[in-house]
Parts: sequence; structure tokens; C-alpha cells
Amino acid sequence: MIDIGGFCIDATEVTVDQFNAFLVTGPPATAYQPQTGVCAFNTSYVVGNTAGSGGQSPANVNWCSAYAFCNWAGKRLCGKIGGGALLPAEAATAVSQWTSVCTQAGSTTYPYGNTYSSTACWTYDNRPTGTFAPVATAPGCRGAAPPYALVYDMAGNIDEWEDNCDTSSMCSVRGASTFLSGTYTMCADVSFRLPRDSTGSSSGFRCCAE
Repeated sequence: MIDIGGFCIDATEVTVDQFNAFLVTGPPATAYQPQTGVCAFNTSYVVGNTAGSGGQSPANVNWCSAYAFCNWAGKRLCGKIGGGALLPAEAATAVSQWTSVCTQAGSTTYPYGNTYSSTACWTYDNRPTGTFAPVATAPGCRGAAPPYALVYDMAGNIDEWEDNCDTSSMCSVRGASTFLSGTYTMCADVSFRLPRDSTGSSSGFRCCAE
């Protein structure tokens, strides 16, 4: 993890190898889940894409499985600075761990600067739609100086779940993927809001910690 100052964040999106290590432990269906019952449907953490390259992100991960993995790893799904979940309107604000890192503490529009680049990150503009690269293989897709230069792929490659859900169980997905390009990779943008149980083909995640 990378120490941002006040909290830490994974340097990359969680990989297939890391997620498979979680599956091998055989956690009970209710382990590591929120205590409110919103993930009662999630009786298996197995997802549709854990057989690919170990350095790629596992796609088709629902919000509850992402939340469970982060808890299992001793971290948490990225949410509010200082702890806890975000309110829906807070995704694009300075209280979001994800947004704070992506914008380099509010100084940039994209993780690499203020002008969109079609080549900096893995997006629809420079990679076949829906194909995910191994993490940290787009060297331009990061900040210019530490600690932000040590955090990769916050735009493009695969979408990332955030601990930001509303009362109807719709949750924020951040950072866009190889299905999207242009302004969809802006740090303040919420690419989608999807149901917790959604296993979208581009849904991945990373974890944070205090």
C-alpha cells in the first residue's frame, strides 16, 4: 500500500492472483461482509474471471465481494477519509479517498495532469474494448511525483467499486475502463452507479486503509 498521508491506498487494482488467494481460504458466505444484511445474497465470492493472467484484475466482481476481499486483507473498500462509507453526493469531493488520490489532493483533473491524454492510461482509445492489461503497465497513468507517482491505473483498465451506496443499493464505480474514454476518466467523474449485486464485465476494485 502507498501512504498518502492520513490514509493508505493500494498501488494497483487488486489482481487475479490476489483474489484467488482470497478464494482459496474458503471464507464462510457471511464472513467479512457488512453487518447490515445488504450482502445476504452473496453466498459465493467466486467471480467470472479469475482464470486469466495473474497480473490482471478479476472482472465480474460485485460490490459485496470487493468489500469482503478488502476486509479479509485487513483493509477496507475505499470510502471516506477518516473512515466509513461515503454518501452518494460525496464521491467527487475531497472527503473521498479515491478522489483525493486520483486528483493528487485536488490539483489535477486526471491522475496524470489536467489535459486528457489518449495514451497515458489503458482506455478505449488505445486498447481493444474490454481487454484488461496487467496492472501498472501504463507508466503514464499516475501522478508526477510521490506519493501519487506510486499509484497506478486510477483511470482506465478496469472500473473500481467505491464504498459509496445509496438506500436502493446502487453503488459508485470509479475510474472508467477499456470500455470508455475521454471525460469518463476524469477523477471527479462517477463512471456508473450499479446495484451491489452487479457483476459487470468491467467491475474491479482496490482497497484503502487508515
